Amino acid sequence: ADKADKADKVSSPIENAMLEQSEEVKIVETGPTDSSETSVKKIINSSNSTLCDYDFNDDFYFYANVMGQGDRKWEKVSIQKDISPKILICGDLETESYEDSDIDTSLPKFDLLLNICSALKLESYDAVFMDFFEKSTKTFLESARFSHLITKSSPQFIILLGASSLRYFGYVDKRLSKVHGKKIVKSICDTSGNNVVLNLIPLFHPEYLLVNPNMKRTVWNDLQQVLEYL
Repeated sequence: ADKADKADKVSSPIENAMLEQSEEVKIVETGPTDSSETSVKKIINSSNSTLCDYDFNDDFYFYANVMGQGDRKWEKVSIQKDISPKILICGDLETESYEDSDIDTSLPKFDLLLNICSALKLESYDAVFMDFFEKSTKTFLESARFSHLITKSSPQFIILLGASSLRYFGYVDKRLSKVHGKKIVKSICDTSGNNVVLNLIPLFHPEYLLVNPNMKRTVWNDLQQVLEYL
């Protein structure tokens, strides 16, 4: 098995907590031209797959893409900023997406992520890299900040980079090598009980591509499918 598959098999506190709260359900995974019904583990909690309450005045920050000619970068912005991103991006939980991760957006992997934004024809502030998840959370349903951002922005898609983000969003038994580039439709409820549909798209992490450049073609093909969704 390659490195990507091995990463899927590694158990973690996140995975263990999710397995303890999971139940067998049916969802529909859809691609641009086909669909199939697959039995998966869906995370539940006492709120029955409902986003948790959040403090509207909680002023947390995240990174948004800036795509100016000759000045591409990731800009730190506040949840209070008036933007409406099309795509949310979740990276590796332990090193990038939990709060206080102290990430360095000048690293090659973040430049490659900007290339992905370009390939998806995203304009400035169309993409948000989420590095604010509370360290006490084991799944996205427990994150008040995620609940706040989803309620405010209603993004079209959430890109999950790597196996840990896939597990954090409830798919502990799905191998990234089997679901990359596919749209996974997840239905939950907001704090008012209204239905919220999350369109999740798992991709290989840019850091993995830097180590395994032969996988760039695979990700390019995945991005062509994502473009059909946008």
